[in-house]
Amino acid sequence: MILTKGSEPVNFNSLLGKKRLSEPDKVFRAKVSHFLSCSLEKTIELAKRAMLNGEFNHELLEAFRHVPSGIWKKHYNAGETSEQHLSINQHTIVRFAAEAVSQNFESSPWLDDALMQQALIAELQKLGREFREFRCAKWHSNSPLTTDEQQELFNALKTLKQFLNQTRRIEREQYRAENEHLHLQQCIDEFLLLHKLGKGRAQYILAFKFLVEKFGAKFIVSDFNAECANEIIRFLRSTRKGRKRYVSDSSGESVTFELKAKTLNKYISNYNCFFDWLINRSRYLSPNPFSKAAIPKADKDSLTRRSFAIDEIQLILNYRPGRPNEARSFRQAVKWIPKICLYTGMRPIEVVSLRVNQIKECNGIVYISLSEQRGKTPSSRRIIPIHSMLIKRGFLEYIELMRMRKQVVLFPELYPNKAYRLNSRAVGKVSKWFNQTAMTKMGMSKENELKMSTLLDLYCCRHTVASLFKTKGANGYVVKTLLGHFPEDEITFGVYAGRAQIPLEVLKETIELLDYELRT
Repeated sequence: MILTKGSEPVNFNSLLGKKRLSEPDKVFRAKVSHFLSCSLEKTIELAKRAMLNGEFNHELLEAFRHVPSGIWKKHYNAGETSEQHLSINQHTIVRFAAEAVSQNFESSPWLDDALMQQALIAELQKLGREFREFRCAKWHSNSPLTTDEQQELFNALKTLKQFLNQTRRIEREQYRAENEHLHLQQCIDEFLLLHKLGKGRAQYILAFKFLVEKFGAKFIVSDFNAECANEIIRFLRSTRKGRKRYVSDSSGESVTFELKAKTLNKYISNYNCFFDWLINRSRYLSPNPFSKAAIPKADKDSLTRRSFAIDEIQLILNYRPGRPNEARSFRQAVKWIPKICLYTGMRPIEVVSLRVNQIKECNGIVYISLSEQRGKTPSSRRIIPIHSMLIKRGFLEYIELMRMRKQVVLFPELYPNKAYRLNSRAVGKVSKWFNQTAMTKMGMSKENELKMSTLLDLYCCRHTVASLFKTKGANGYVVKTLLGHFPEDEITFGVYAGRAQIPLEVLKETIELLDYELRT
C-alpha cells in the first residue's frame, strides 16, 4: 500500500486488538528481534560445522525435546517475573530488559528471548534429524570450529539443556496452580474428612505423613505411577521406628529398628484404599499402583538378582507353553520376549514397548532403534544390533509378518483395544507368566532362591547379559552403550564424542559375544 501525503500510518496491531506502538518502541523491538535472530542463526551455524567435523553426533541435538510456547508466555504475561529463564544471551537480555523498563516500552525482551530459544531448540532437533538421515549435503559450513567457538557452542547447548529442565519445572508449577483439587495434601484432607476410619484413623494419618514427606503437599496425584509406588515403599523400608531403645549395658546409646513387614503392608493397604477412592472420583486413572504391592515377611532388602546358569538359559530358549490355555492370548509375546531379553540385554518393559518401525537396517545390519523411545533414563535411548541367533530362529520373518499386517507394535496381542501407552500392564502380564508359570515348569523355584537370599525373575536376563559380557572381556564402554547405562555427566564421551559414534559393526561384534550354546 502506498501512503499519500497526510494519510494516517497503518496500525497492523489493531488486527490483534492492540494499540499502536510508539516509534521508539518499534525501533527497540526491531533491535531486539534482530539480535535474537542473529544469535539463533549463529548457534545453528556452529552446530552444523561441529557435526560436519565430527565434534558430536546427531543424537545430542535430537535429545532436545519440544517446548510448548504457551508456558513462558503465561509465565511472563502473568507478571511472574521473580524468576527469569536461563538464557544463552543472559547479559545482553538483562540490558535490553533494563532499557525497556527505563523507557516504559511495552516490549518484553525476556519473553522474546524465551521464544527464540524454543525456536532454536526446534531447529537444532531438525538439524539432528537431517544429519541422521544423511540430508546434510547442502550444509556448506564445514570449516573446523576454533577453541573459542567450541566453548561458545558447548555453553549454549548446556544452557539450552538447563532451560528445558527449567521449563518442565515451570510447566509443573503452572499445572499445580491450575489443579489444586489434585494436590496430594488436599486429596488426603478430603479423604480423611469423608471417612471415619475408626481405630485405623491414626495409622492412615501416619501413612499419609510419610507420603507427603516423600512427594510434597502439592504433588499432583494423577502423576503418581508404579515407580512412585516403588519409591514410597523403598522410603518406608528405610524409615526407622521413632521410639528410642537402649542397649543392655546402659551405655546410653540409642539404637533404632526398621519397620516390620507387617507394618509396611498396613501402610501399603492404606495407600491402596486411598487410590481406589481417587479412581472412583476420577482423579486417577486405573490401575491402582498399590493393588499388588506387598512386602514379604522375608527380608527382601538382602535379596539380589543373579544370572541364569547355562542350563537354565537353554530351558528358557527352548521353552514352549504346555497347556492350551497357558498364555493363550499372547503366545507370540512369550515366544520372543525372553529370547530378545537374553540376546539384547534390554529391559523387559523396553521389549514389550517395541514398535515395528523401530526395527531398522544399515549397511546390512538389522538393529533395534531405541533412540526415540522414552526409557528409564536418557541413556536408555540407543541402538542394539539384532543377534544372529534371533535371526536364525526366525525373528526377522516375524517382524516382516507384523509389517504386512500393518501392526504398530511388535507384540499387538499385549495391547487390547490398541492401548499402546499401557506398557506397564503389558510387561506385567508377560512377567507374571514367566515368573509364576514358566519358571515353575522349568524347575526353577523362587521359594528356594529366597532361602538363599537371591531373586530370580525375567529381569535376570539383563543381569545374565551383563555377566556374560564381563566374562567374555567385552569393552566396558560399548557394553554400557548397549545396555543403556551411559553416564549423563560424562562430558568427554557424552557431549563431544557421542556414544552413537561407536560403529554399528562394533556394536554387532559385541552383541554376538552372547553365546549360550552348550559345548560338548
